[in-house]
Amino acid sequence: MSFSNFWFCGFIEADGCFNITIRKCNTNAIKTRVDLRLTIAQKDSYLLQLIRRQFIDAQMYESKNSKNRHFRLTISGHKRLPTVIHYFDQYPLQTRKYIHYRMFRRCFRLVQFKKHLNFKGLEAARTIQTMLTSVYK
Repeated sequence: MSFSNFWFCGFIEADGCFNITIRKCNTNAIKTRVDLRLTIAQKDSYLLQLIRRQFIDAQMYESKNSKNRHFRLTISGHKRLPTVIHYFDQYPLQTRKYIHYRMFRRCFRLVQFKKHLNFKGLEAARTIQTMLTSVYK
């Protein structure tokens, strides 16, 4: 497995999901937090373990559902997401998941440059979140 080609891109096309969550918090003036994450679900953990090595501290979960056992890898946080953004800028997604990525990237840039910490930027993040959520329905 290599991250210097389109392999990971194809994997995300099939099994990846970009997610933006906005929730309350008490750590900033607008009392709101914007969380971004890329999740990948698989029935087997082997490939997710390989991917996890590329993203130090990525979270891995095993479902508790015995009928539909699966594993989920979550890549989030301001230290790991720049690697994801850089990868997809270099190896663009080829399906409509590219549109999902562009919305995710746009929100990531708001957070990266702390523009989400004012009401105008937070409203932009909410708009992006709504658009991204609507494409998954």
